[in-house]
Amino acid sequence: PLSKGGTGYAGIVELLKLTGTPPPMARSEEDLSTRLVSGFLLIVTISPDSDPAALDRIIKLRSGKDTLFVLPKWQTLPLQTHDGWEMKIERLPEAVVNEWLGRIAKAKLGVGKSTIEHLDIGGHLVAAPEDMQWVADDHPLISAGNGKAVLTELDDKPFYILTDPDLINNAALKDPDKARAALDLIAMLEPGKGAVMFDLTLHGAGRKYDLAKLLVEPPFLALTLSILAAAALAFLH
Repeated sequence: PLSKGGTGYAGIVELLKLTGTPPPMARSEEDLSTRLVSGFLLIVTISPDSDPAALDRIIKLRSGKDTLFVLPKWQTLPLQTHDGWEMKIERLPEAVVNEWLGRIAKAKLGVGKSTIEHLDIGGHLVAAPEDMQWVADDHPLISAGNGKAVLTELDDKPFYILTDPDLINNAALKDPDKARAALDLIAMLEPGKGAVMFDLTLHGAGRKYDLAKLLVEPPFLALTLSILAAAALAFLH
């Protein structure tokens, strides 16, 4: 929600701020579970390098509370010539996205491309995203064709899954029609006008770090091994 790269969501945060109430940010697990936020739609944006255990905790803490999970889609690299921007490499492997999806619902991405060219969001037609991600659903909230959904709802809890992030991410908002559709999409789900908040805990906010554990986990493991190797060589010398 703070990222200004193409796959980030700073744009929709700013758009909500400009058209209504600035959406609050959940920076700790306490923020996710208090009664104060139970009437809010929490938007959880998943990135490929998010912590799976943190997502499991969010799912547990948000039981019975309106929550929108946005799946990842693209593999990117930082654009060296422009700070904060990204370079799109390719689609994430389906197995990677399905691993995240499977933590939220018993579902997998649909196989094959959707042939639909436009999506109906809040009564407005917008161009379908490139290489659209979808799941099978006979009663989709946003349809990607016969029995296909890009926005789906779980049967047993108020959890929603947006399978394709290209409907609300920064890259999408350069199109005014998609910007309006992004607002319509969120309005479909929010319990009340302006009752939207974004999660930052999945991206590291409020996380307590154990130094001993960090030293034996990537990306610091390589540094630890290098230091140990150098110490061993010094000892041998």
